[in-house]
Amino acid sequence: AQTPPGGRSVDLRVLVVSVGDRATDPGLELMARTLDQMGVPYEVLDASAQPLTDAVLRTGDRGRFNGVILTQADLFTSGGSGFTAEEWQRLHDYEREFQVREAVVAGFPTTNPALGLDYGMAEVGSLPTGIGRWVEPAGTGRLFAYVNTATPLGIPEFSFWGVPQSGDPARPTVTPLLVDDNAPTHALVARLQYPDGREVLLSTVGNAWYRLHSNVLAYQFVDFATKGVFIGGRYISLATHTDDMFLADDLWNPATNQTDPNLSYRLTPADLENVVAQQAAFRQAHPLAATWKVELPFNGVGAKGWTPNAPVAKPVAEDATLVTNSLFSYGRSTTLTVARSGSTERRAILRAADVAAPPAPPADRIDRVTLRVVVTNTLAQPLPVQVCPLTESWAEGTGNGGLLDLGPPTWFSRANWTSWSTAGGTFASGACVTAQLTGPGANELDITPIWQAWASGARPNHGVLIRATANGSATLASAEHGTAANRPTLQFATSSAPDPLTAKAMELKDHFGWINHTYSALQMDRLCPDPDEPQPAECPVTDYATALDEIARNRVVWNELGLPGYQEGLQYLLSDSHAGLHDRRGTEEDPSDDIPFPEGLNPNFMQAAQDLGVRYIASDSSRPNQDREQRVPGFDLFLLPRFPTNVYVNATTPEENVDEHNWIYYERHVAAGNDPCTVPGAICAPRTYEELLAAEAEATVTHMLSGREWPHYFHQSNLRDYGGGRTLQTDWMDAVMTRYEQLFTLPVRTPTAPELGPAAEDRIVARERNVRGWLDIDTQVVTLVADGTARPLVTGLTVGEPYGGQRIGKVTVGTTPVTFAVDPTSAA
Repeated sequence: AQTPPGGRSVDLRVLVVSVGDRATDPGLELMARTLDQMGVPYEVLDASAQPLTDAVLRTGDRGRFNGVILTQADLFTSGGSGFTAEEWQRLHDYEREFQVREAVVAGFPTTNPALGLDYGMAEVGSLPTGIGRWVEPAGTGRLFAYVNTATPLGIPEFSFWGVPQSGDPARPTVTPLLVDDNAPTHALVARLQYPDGREVLLSTVGNAWYRLHSNVLAYQFVDFATKGVFIGGRYISLATHTDDMFLADDLWNPATNQTDPNLSYRLTPADLENVVAQQAAFRQAHPLAATWKVELPFNGVGAKGWTPNAPVAKPVAEDATLVTNSLFSYGRSTTLTVARSGSTERRAILRAADVAAPPAPPADRIDRVTLRVVVTNTLAQPLPVQVCPLTESWAEGTGNGGLLDLGPPTWFSRANWTSWSTAGGTFASGACVTAQLTGPGANELDITPIWQAWASGARPNHGVLIRATANGSATLASAEHGTAANRPTLQFATSSAPDPLTAKAMELKDHFGWINHTYSALQMDRLCPDPDEPQPAECPVTDYATALDEIARNRVVWNELGLPGYQEGLQYLLSDSHAGLHDRRGTEEDPSDDIPFPEGLNPNFMQAAQDLGVRYIASDSSRPNQDREQRVPGFDLFLLPRFPTNVYVNATTPEENVDEHNWIYYERHVAAGNDPCTVPGAICAPRTYEELLAAEAEATVTHMLSGREWPHYFHQSNLRDYGGGRTLQTDWMDAVMTRYEQLFTLPVRTPTAPELGPAAEDRIVARERNVRGWLDIDTQVVTLVADGTARPLVTGLTVGEPYGGQRIGKVTVGTTPVTFAVDPTSAA
């Protein structure tokens, strides 16, 4: 390992001193989760089992830690303090000599001269639960600067409090930051400054990783202990995925307390219009989340874009040849001639009488109209021509070019001896299209813009004139040709319109993000028949070809519909029900026989995804072993967790959702003769919709404050306008952000699916390649190095952008050390 060149330095690493392992010490679990997600290097010393030695803390003038976090104030275990007096003294000496701060997560604020401990309290007590009130200087400088100090902080855990001592200069100065709202002299969180220069952030609040108040406090423990300079970074994020776009979801039946396949809901165009309006209203109401956008994992089988119909051919009923300065009529000849020789021309005129005016051939859209003509002679080279819309009516006549065939049309006359306004056929020169005749054989001349003008009524349909623009001659079969297949026709390429929802999605596509959710939602672990069909003893494992087709076909739909984000989105994939990551053995409703990830992953699915360039696969954080960002063993793939919510796939209204929620968490236990209050995870009383939203907001804000970027997922049914423009998902969003704004002032990032993967991969690689560094205490220069190229976040250096009052940036490091200056405005 590289060694700093002289002078005092501290490694950018946090020492967490615990009183047990993560299963027994809730403070350790809270801090380990926080540090892991932020990417902060740390070591754990279990005070109940490991001694604190000089070698743990330092090597000469090099300190091994730039911050210390104690999970318990006195490190109390069943045998007393986990540290001896000598160990406490060793820790305090280290903090003083290397100017390292200490943060205390919880515990009794003891004054114990025998251990050398004094947390500066004149009186100490406890409270089973409480409400904390922020007091200055909290919310200023670097002390809980991210907190909305106007909102009290609920503390549903047993806690201690202390009344700060005053007047004794030999004891620490205590500055309360959070106090008991019912007893303002009782400090719950405080900053301690010791006469010897040591600084401690003391929390006597009971904490657990799943508690909202704990996640409000957790970041400050790290930020204070490290003085705001550390490897890693913390952002607040809230992204949402709304699965099953273009499909219908089965609905909950309150009468049977089951999902009913006879009841289903698929979004309507009006629903989608409403989502856009609700999204805009949400952004305006919650400016801290002004970039939020609904992301729609979609299944292409349910989408119907413009569908090509079989080509429609309409015969040309009338045609003729016009010869320069000739009075002869060729209206009944079996051939047409298009030719030029100097100033002498032969022009063809054609009109399909049965489509002379709208409506066009039956279709929702005319994509292309071509004039198909058959050249019967061999050309020395292609003959360039113009096809021009005639602007005057004409009659075909009966002439074959003989001396007595004097009827129209001719070079001069168009009908009943009525002259063309312009000899040779009056046409709109500015509307001509260019083409060329090759031969022999069929030639298709694209006249789509001419047809569009006819169909719109912008120009009367009098047919077209074909004229050569270079010397040469082409003979065309006419409408009277002996071979019917050679006669001129108009060819219509038509399409049928999308279904209304697909059409609306295409119209509003830029308001949403789009995610590949596989084509027809086939299960990627096993392929079972429909539930109403006979079931095999064991459903076969989904094969490679099926998995490949499901992923690839959905990409085709993505392109065909013109939905945005295709190229960026190729690397991210969501399977239906997150299947293929674990093996449900074909019994989706019975998890008892499931084989969890990674043992239960389907290698056929993983290989197909990898072969198609996928790198990131969404997982369900509520399933075993899927609750962390990680590599997929044996593949160049990464697992990215998503959070489920208690807004259910089979619910479209508050009534449906609440009925199902209360059945799952309360009524079914009562029906089974059990007391729900004694069942883990159940609730003691049914909830109203407002209570359900409040509980969801509490849990979701806890997720957000943990620093995890993991999206929360919903389903298309949850975007139904159930009345007044409201939807289950936007109700949820509003409740979450309202709760968040009560607690925090930081802007909320809303990373898109394509952004999630690279960021998670950077975090994983930074851990794997042991990104590390040290701070020169005197020069305030940080040196970073790694075992290979990595791109970690760093906080408190002169790189990146400000966020929450400090600078956070992503840097590239490798085996050659690189240096950065500490940002004085970011350091705490």
